Amino acid sequence: MDGSGDSYYPGGTINVTDNITLYAQWSYSEKYCYVAYEPDEGVGGLLESGILKGSEYTIKSGVEANIINNGLAVLYWVDQFDMTQKYYPGDVIEIQNNMLLTAVWE
Repeated sequence: MDGSGDSYYPGGTINVTDNITLYAQWSYSEKYCYVAYEPDEGVGGLLESGILKGSEYTIKSGVEANIINNGLAVLYWVDQFDMTQKYYPGDVIEIQNNMLLTAVWE
């Protein structure tokens, strides 16, 4: 609870002879990113987190991102952190930063 006590690391082995309570010790990691999908005039959305920085990622369709807008389809997505790039459903990209993708409808 206060960070004191014994430390156990993922993949490690401990000998348990009685009841034990483990507390997570969280730390911020710049190794992982998230991709958030938002509808912009539709409803729904999706947040995918824990994506390893530098890994390949496939851009979702509106259906895969759980987004709807009166029967329209997502034409492409615009990243609100970097407005210079369009991302089309099915594009495979390398994740380098967090992304907040907003739908552009056709």
